[in-house]
Parts: sequence; structure tokens; C-alpha cells
Amino acid sequence: MKQRAWFQATCPDPAFRNGQQAVKDAKAVCSISEWRDEDTLDTLAAAYAETGDFASATRYAAQALTIKDIPPLDAKRIQHHLTLFQQNRPIRL
Repeated sequence: MKQRAWFQATCPDPAFRNGQQAVKDAKAVCSISEWRDEDTLDTLAAAYAETGDFASATRYAAQALTIKDIPPLDAKRIQHHLTLFQQNRPIRL
């Protein structure tokens, strides 16, 4: 479900993007992980960015960065995403 949410939030082809479904899926996975997984929170942030809700995207990316013991490369990636969201830009792969 997390991979589907990421794909629907970030796919370069707009025909495959579905921000609302991505938010729904990402929230479900965040709930399962008890909101303690940085990768899942980053996926939710990307989903919100796809819907144009950059305030929520920024909030969840920032929350992801507070997770304890994030691998440095993951923190760098999430920080880059946070910067995009602060510029009101979604992620496109």
C-alpha cells in the first residue's frame, strides 16, 4: 500500500497520479506503523503535496525528520522533500 501511495503521489505521468487515494493509503500505513516510520511519513507528505496541501506536506515531512535514528541518507532525502514542499512544489520522479 505504501508503494502504491508513493507512486500515485510522485509519478511523472499525471494519468497515474491520484493524490486523494495516495493520502488515504499513506494514512492507513502510518496508522499501522503507529506514526513512527520516517519513510511512511515522507510518503504521506508527498501525497499531501500532490493534493496541493503543502502545509500538511511540510508538517509530515518535518515530523519524519524527528524520528529517532534516521539513517543519514534518508534524512537528507526527506530534507530535500521538505524544501520542495516549502516551495509549494510536489515530488516528481
